Amino acid sequence: GNNTTNTQNILPDNTTTYRNVSESFQNSILRNRINGAYDIQIDSFASVKIVADGGIDHKVSSSNFLSEFLGSDSSLINRNNRKLSSAGDNRTFNSNALWRQKFRKTGRTLAVSLSENYSRNTGDGYLNSFTEYFNKGIVDSSQHTDQYKTNNTENVNVNLGATYTE
Repeated sequence: GNNTTNTQNILPDNTTTYRNVSESFQNSILRNRINGAYDIQIDSFASVKIVADGGIDHKVSSSNFLSEFLGSDSSLINRNNRKLSSAGDNRTFNSNALWRQKFRKTGRTLAVSLSENYSRNTGDGYLNSFTEYFNKGIVDSSQHTDQYKTNNTENVNVNLGATYTE
């Protein structure tokens, strides 16, 4: 897609500045999911329910920004060209098991639940930016940024609970 933003700033001293930004971008995601549930009545007093779900996402994005900052007389103050790109995978798996037990005495029950949540995210990305600073229409200085970033996270949560009623 494409996006254009034009901004006018009026400062407290009545000076006006302008910022023009053009962006082109492309984002995509491939998503796969699975889920299921199994409920079994063992006998008239006991039952077990198991629920599970999981998924894999693969995301890719890239964008290119061109921006310029202008003074009140439309003279160029700075100009920037910035490119961003990233790719990553997200994996999840969640499960829950619930055992319910009724007893012969009316109202007496025991429920035990065990749940697990797992996620793993991996990815990397690039930032490449070049900025030119102007003084009276001539390039005064410039700045180049070239960065690479990686991301790796893994989380596991396990919960166990029991409820007894009488």
